[in-house]
Amino acid sequence: MERLRAAVAQRCGCTLGLGIADLTPHDDFASLVERADRALLRTKRARDVSR
Repeated sequence: MERLRAAVAQRCGCTLGLGIADLTPHDDFASLVERADRALLRTKRARDVSR
């Protein structure tokens, strides 16, 4: 993901935030999407702090 983020930044001059979540045996679709959403929010918050 870091290589993808850097390539987009170099080529387009824009930023890219990525979040990932893995599927566990106890997950349903909603819990998986919720964890992925939290990962994306952490990315956004980290970017906002680094400005």
